[in-house]
Amino acid sequence: IKAKAVDLSGNSAESSPVRFTISLSSDQTPPTITWKKPADGSFVRGKITLRAKATDNIGVTKVEFYVDSSLLATDTTSSYSAKWDTTPLPSGSTHLLFARAYDAAGNMSESQHAPVTVDNISPTVSFTNPANGAKIAAGKSITLSASASDNIAIKKVRFLVNGNVICTDKSPPYKCTWTVPSGTGITYTLKAKAYDAAGNIGSQTISVTSR
Repeated sequence: IKAKAVDLSGNSAESSPVRFTISLSSDQTPPTITWKKPADGSFVRGKITLRAKATDNIGVTKVEFYVDSSLLATDTTSSYSAKWDTTPLPSGSTHLLFARAYDAAGNMSESQHAPVTVDNISPTVSFTNPANGAKIAAGKSITLSASASDNIAIKKVRFLVNGNVICTDKSPPYKCTWTVPSGTGITYTLKAKAYDAAGNIGSQTISVTSR
């Protein structure tokens, strides 16, 4: 807007312009947004997908994903998601994830915050019984046992014979009872697999022969 003054002789002068914006939107309702994945308190590894659900009375224009208050990515599609590569981050480090949803009127809402811990280190596991190359009695039951360790925590240890899962143990000492099939001179491949909460896997494979 400018003001213009004119005298009786026709001389005129104009004021400096004043600029302002008129909002034609009556939308005062912010979107709603819910953090979906990964869950609060999760352990994460490698490249993962962040997800959020957002709705609005008129329409969501975008969702921003943040890691430790730094903008990671923006998604404008309804299946709001972003990719996050945790590989360069130190294992054991904790990070705060959240998202913000915007509508066309500029209203914004922020999701709940989800702290997660990065763990890119695999567990270690080794058989304590039987020994590699051991001779075992055919038709008898033996105890398979293993020790396992992790930089954070072991979630479970799984025992396999010739690729088939025999049992899973979630607490130490990790062990399993296996009945050796009848028949002598048969070689079996035994594997112990240790899992941590982030899904990292460590394993050891040995072989035994029935006698």
